[in-house]
Amino acid sequence: MAQGLIGGATSYEAQCLKDILEDINIWMQYTKETSLQIQKGILESKESKFWEKVYFNFQMTLQSTLKCQDSYLHDFSIIVNSIQEDKVTERDVRLLRKIGERAVEFNHEYGRTYKEDSDWRDYGNPDFTVIEDLYAKGRDYFVTLQDASNASARLDDYISTLLNVINNNISQTISGNGNIVSGINHGEMTHNEINNSVFKEEIKQAITIIDSLKEYNQEQKTYIEDSLLEILKAFEGNDIEKQKSSKISFKAFMSGLGNNSEKLINVLASLTSIASFFGIPEIK
Repeated sequence: MAQGLIGGATSYEAQCLKDILEDINIWMQYTKETSLQIQKGILESKESKFWEKVYFNFQMTLQSTLKCQDSYLHDFSIIVNSIQEDKVTERDVRLLRKIGERAVEFNHEYGRTYKEDSDWRDYGNPDFTVIEDLYAKGRDYFVTLQDASNASARLDDYISTLLNVINNNISQTISGNGNIVSGINHGEMTHNEINNSVFKEEIKQAITIIDSLKEYNQEQKTYIEDSLLEILKAFEGNDIEKQKSSKISFKAFMSGLGNNSEKLINVLASLTSIASFFGIPEIK
């Protein structure tokens, strides 16, 4: 369906499931195209050496956009499959709503990190124009995706009322003092064995260690420390979706560091709870 001129203001009240599916397919294609454009722009900027002048926080916004888009495509495919099989669930509604909510956050982040510092913005310079174009494309993309939240409200009307009986064929082994259940699960099993207080203490330790590292400048250290505190806040509030988005952003940052990320990874891997949270093999 045609979206409104104002981002996030499209009404889906009179739309049917077919309309929602059509928009999701359009968003998926838009995501793929925009992701390729951003990747190409970043590569071009690195080749011209202008990337080194780009404000660090905006670099991270662009890198995080690529990770976010990967997640969007994954979630969109799940929702499309559910719609096509006429098995819409609360999970599908929640995924679509979170896509819209994350788009709102990114829209604000683009405006903030692009405008926070003006020293690097060299208007008229063709190399700067490449980044300026990425700002416009990225922000327009997330403004468009804000409508996903509105679509989710309508999708909620199509949740299947029939209970699906699934045999998960779970082979489980109970071991350890904590009686942790593990095994082969063909359904969905979630387990969080990270102790809240331990995780908080390890975040503090990580920040202290990172602050002493000579491999990173103060701007990078501040970003790392703010990100870890944001993750801690999401963890303490049991905000699973925020934990996921924060983890994606942080991993995008580490990816952006390239070979220079080794020291940071070693620090995180040395702390058991943090290593478990990020899925980093613990250093023995």
